[in-house]
Amino acid sequence: MGDPTTERLRPLIATVPTNAVLGRIHLDSCLDPLDPGRSALVARAAGIHKGCRSDLARDVPRWPPGLPRRDAGQIAPAVDCGEVAYLAVWRRGSPSDMIDLPWPAGHDLTPLVPPEAAQVRWEAGAIHVRSREPRSAALLRPSKTVEGRPCRET
Repeated sequence: MGDPTTERLRPLIATVPTNAVLGRIHLDSCLDPLDPGRSALVARAAGIHKGCRSDLARDVPRWPPGLPRRDAGQIAPAVDCGEVAYLAVWRRGSPSDMIDLPWPAGHDLTPLVPPEAAQVRWEAGAIHVRSREPRSAALLRPSKTVEGRPCRET
């Protein structure tokens, strides 16, 4: 069993790369004291960011559930890049573990950071995300399938 503080903070630690991947990665501490799990999370996020930089150069911000209030318990900013999008889903102490996000059908959905943070399913033109932890975040990548429409709303 690990350090209780570390175990309690693990879901919060996993939220850090979620926004970094959508913007610029800034690391403000030494990486060498990180345990192997945290180090792997940082390395995975940096690799994902490198892989999506060309997409992000043409992104358009989107708020599928609408602009949130400052104290919103759940938020979901996205950036549409045409054929692919990046969707950050945040549960910020909300009593509900489910967030429903309107999104056009015809997309594949890939959980990116951390891949196990949320259970995700499609149904009736919406992405349904269930997060186990009251304070957590996940980054998802919807991408257009052959028969689907582009992510960007027209």
